[in-house]
Amino acid sequence: MTRKLKMRFKHMREKFFFYRQVRRMCGGQIIKPEPGPVQSRELALATSAMSDKDIERMIDPDIYFRSAYRWMRLSLEILEKNRFDLRSAFTVLEFGTGSARLLRLLRCIPDANLIGTDMNPICVEWCRQNISGAEFYQNEKQPPLAFAKNSSIDLIFACAGELS
Repeated sequence: MTRKLKMRFKHMREKFFFYRQVRRMCGGQIIKPEPGPVQSRELALATSAMSDKDIERMIDPDIYFRSAYRWMRLSLEILEKNRFDLRSAFTVLEFGTGSARLLRLLRCIPDANLIGTDMNPICVEWCRQNISGAEFYQNEKQPPLAFAKNSSIDLIFACAGELS
């Protein structure tokens, strides 16, 4: 089996397990939107200090989405073990959203209000143009978040890890 085919298989496997986890936590009521585009090479170069090898991984759809499905599945498992009711997460915030690699996966939760925030205006603009079903805002280095003054947020997450 070629390396590319192995990566594709791993991607599809993680996607399956992610949706199984969400379905279990949401009582079977989910939708399966397409995840959308992988960030462009230009966005990856403009927003990171990664090596060329890591940039190549960040724009490979199988690696990009496999790691997102895996990270979100593991996060949801932790929430479930701590008795968090995902159906009660009406507003979900991804802090430091980047290209919304993680947040966009939660569009499968019916009626969820998804918000991404990042201090990089390039990321925010890219997300606004490429990711539907979520709101994106630019934040400053210091609090408060401008959009959150009169808002209630049920779940906040952030991930600053590398792709695995």
